[in-house]
Amino acid sequence: MRRAGIVGCGAIARKHVRAISRCECDLVAVCDRNIDTARVFANAYNGVSVYDNVETMIAESSLDTIHITTPPLTHRDLTVRSLLGGCDVLVEKPAALNMEELRSIEEAAGQSGQEFSATHYSIRTTLQVCACVYRC
Repeated sequence: MRRAGIVGCGAIARKHVRAISRCECDLVAVCDRNIDTARVFANAYNGVSVYDNVETMIAESSLDTIHITTPPLTHRDLTVRSLLGGCDVLVEKPAALNMEELRSIEEAAGQSGQEFSATHYSIRTTLQVCACVYRC
């Protein structure tokens, strides 16, 4: 079973948890810059590790895929770091703020050989993109 993590523990992240569970994947880690927010979020899901640093989460959790549900200003940096860390990435829209940022994501995906997809919080759309990322 594929192992998934979420970066950004706000309301939209809960919709991603539903998509992860429907794809028969395991949510194993969550990350938020506010560790208390991550802890509260993780308490709803049994056995989920909590982090406030994406690199640490990647290094310690053996993740296959990361869902990025943070504000758009952070998407490019977190996506590139996750791709180069060896994870497929599903990021909320917009994936990037401009074409330069999008090109850097494309370059990181090519360099790492990882999959990258963008989605909207709509669970239906998220499930469609999950099918691509998770191949389910």
